[in-house]
Amino acid sequence: MAQRLQHVASDGVSLAVEVLGKGPPLLFAHGLGSCRHHVKQLLEPLTARFRLIVFDQRGHCGSTPISEPELFAPRRLAADIAAILDHLGIEQANIVGESMGAATTLLFSSLHPERVLRLVQIAPTVVDRPNPGREMILALADFAAEHGLAATADAVALAAMTNGLPRKAAQLVTARWTDHQLESFVASYRAVPEWVIFDSLAQVAALPMPIGIFAWGNDPTRPISQARRLATAARRGRLETLDSLAELADDPSLYSRAIERLLEG
Repeated sequence: MAQRLQHVASDGVSLAVEVLGKGPPLLFAHGLGSCRHHVKQLLEPLTARFRLIVFDQRGHCGSTPISEPELFAPRRLAADIAAILDHLGIEQANIVGESMGAATTLLFSSLHPERVLRLVQIAPTVVDRPNPGREMILALADFAAEHGLAATADAVALAAMTNGLPRKAAQLVTARWTDHQLESFVASYRAVPEWVIFDSLAQVAALPMPIGIFAWGNDPTRPISQARRLATAARRGRLETLDSLAELADDPSLYSRAIERLLEG
């Protein structure tokens, strides 16, 4: 799988970006606490059909660490997407985002609808309301600040197992936490749960591009009810669901296959 690491300047930070495969461009924005390395593993099948663009969102992994929560404002992250597309000379692309990345790509699509061919939202967290798991995420930030990232990842895995979620399912979320700089991780976990990106779902209804949504149940910080609201509001919305994150842990190919279907639909 041919790849090319680049560093793209945006708003005073450097973003680690990789381009893989050939075909129509597909930019993917990962979720809070994740990074491009985890994304590559899940999306590798898509490189047979798409020019896949993966990157570390600001403050994450190989991009510039950020310790000031205000620098994680959603419009700054949406502007990072524009900077990457500009750097690569891409006018239009398929845009996909998970969780935090779903919010940043949705906001980017509202600011630059002419640049988005199709939009896919995976496990969307916030639109016109704060994340319902806000207090849990803020508590994780405090725990990480005191105990470090490895202990925080272990604690989340244990809590997930207590609630009946297999350990490897929890690790889909926590696998790359220790690749982050601690202060940057804490700042992002304190900033992102406060996001509200739109005043109302009417702004989603106004978007011209097809919007596909993929979500799963039993995930309190990424509730499936949010995905259903988004799909209902979108003018051309389409929703696919799984019962829980455990299904993805058992068969990670479900992830790329769902994206491919939603991009075709």
